[in-house]
Amino acid sequence: MTRLRRLRQRLTVVLPIMAAMLLISPPSAHATSYYNKWAWKKVNWVITHRSVYENNGSTNVSITITKTKQTVVKAEVTLSVNATGGMGNFMTKLGAEVGLSLMASGEHTKSTTITTSYTVPKYKRYVFYSGTRKASGRQERWGCSSSRCSVVGKRQGQSWTTRYDGNYQCGSKAGSGLAILAKREC
Repeated sequence: MTRLRRLRQRLTVVLPIMAAMLLISPPSAHATSYYNKWAWKKVNWVITHRSVYENNGSTNVSITITKTKQTVVKAEVTLSVNATGGMGNFMTKLGAEVGLSLMASGEHTKSTTITTSYTVPKYKRYVFYSGTRKASGRQERWGCSSSRCSVVGKRQGQSWTTRYDGNYQCGSKAGSGLAILAKREC
């Protein structure tokens, strides 16, 4: 057997073992530096309460609308085992990233009905709604050694901002945000 052939045989055995050792080694066991990075973040509008009312009469009508609960948005954070040190207040950091002032962990939107008074013009159909902006995201803590970087901890959570109330007249142009969602109810 030639030297080259023996070397090839040894490498075909040794290289897979070395690769497996790199893959199974603990993530950044001897990390020398750490940093936090957002894996993803998003903001969307959520209708929490709604009611549809149609005035078929020939005069304007003052009514009391009871908007029933559609969904509850909770502020909550999920931590991984190693999500420690330097990760700070998640809600504050997420709020700064998305440009919103978010509620503290444990808070939730109103889970009962909401009652408000409106005057509905004649021959019009309206969707009355309450809602909020929901923000969610995932932050990862990376540890780096001289040879590589890997995720050593993560946090994921969601929260919401203040309540918005409004109404949408069916058939009209929906501006933005909650009105676009309310338009679907017509």
